[in-house]
Amino acid sequence: MATDIILAPGIVSNPARQGGRPTIAGTRITVELVLDKLAADQTIDDILADYPHLSREQILNAIAYAAQLVHAQRQDEEHAGALSEVAE
Repeated sequence: MATDIILAPGIVSNPARQGGRPTIAGTRITVELVLDKLAADQTIDDILADYPHLSREQILNAIAYAAQLVHAQRQDEEHAGALSEVAE
């Protein structure tokens, strides 16, 4: 049985659950689902009403994790750009 890999506070990945996608710890709710609902104009309160076993903190952890990924990607792109300038 695979164990959870901690990705960030309150966010885990487990190859045996949801295809290894990042989920809110202790649930099968993916970070992707939370973001999709927010992108569809649902509020945090809407999500809490649909998933009463979740807490506001858990939803905020999912948002923070997604932001962390975006920041990391931008840093990688900036780093790659700087390296290509040095190579020229």
